[in-house]
Amino acid sequence: MRAKLKTSVSDRNEKVKSSMGDVRSSVSEHFTSIRSKLDLAGEEHDLKKAEHRADRAEQDAADAIDFALYAVDQVEWLVIDAALARADADDAAMVRN
Repeated sequence: MRAKLKTSVSDRNEKVKSSMGDVRSSVSEHFTSIRSKLDLAGEEHDLKKAEHRADRAEQDAADAIDFALYAVDQVEWLVIDAALARADADDAAMVRN
């Protein structure tokens, strides 16, 4: 009877060890899956962040071009205004002489 009980306990011990191994394996697989999902989410976040940064840089460049074109346009008008002012001054000097 004692031997039979010992064998029964030993068998149950083995079943528990086997079950615990299965549980550990399952938990390990679950955590590996979670880590993979987190890594992927981090990569997606990094990608979105990089895309957003690129979008902002492109918009900044476009704004700078618009500002430069506006400045060139203003300079053209200032050059014309300066030429007209010089012509008026020259005309006034000729009338005076």
